Amino acid sequence: MKFLKTSILISLCTFMVMCSSTEDTLRELQETPPEFKRSGMISSNTYQVYMQIFATSRQEAQVNGLKKGRVRAMELITREPFLPRYPSYQGKVRLEAIINNYGRVVRVDPINDEYWGVVFQVHKIGLREEFRRIW
Repeated sequence: MKFLKTSILISLCTFMVMCSSTEDTLRELQETPPEFKRSGMISSNTYQVYMQIFATSRQEAQVNGLKKGRVRAMELITREPFLPRYPSYQGKVRLEAIINNYGRVVRVDPINDEYWGVVFQVHKIGLREEFRRIW
C-alpha cells in the first residue's frame, strides 16, 4: 500500500513538471529570439530590420511590416557607417530596387494583443559589395 501511494505521488510530480515545462517551452517559442531583435548588416549577404507593428492580426502585421520594412530599410542602409553618407539619385533608385526585389518579412511574433514584432530581411548574395558599388 505504501508503495502504491509513493508511486502515485511520484507520477503526479512528474506529470506536473512535464506540464510546466511544456508551458514554458510554448512561451519561449512565442518570444522573439534576441538575434532577430537587431537591425543592420547581420552577414555580408543579409540586412535585417526589426520593428514593432500595431495590427489586429498576423496577416495585417505582415502586410504592414512589408511596407514599413522597405521604408525603414532604406533609411537605415543609407546611414550605415561602411557606406558614404549621401547616395546619388541613381544610387537611391538602385537601392530601392534591391530592397523591393530581395526584401521580405521572415518572422512575425506577437508582443501583446495589439503589437507584433516583425523582422524584415533583404537577402542577396554579395549584398554588402552591391551596396558599395551603388555609391
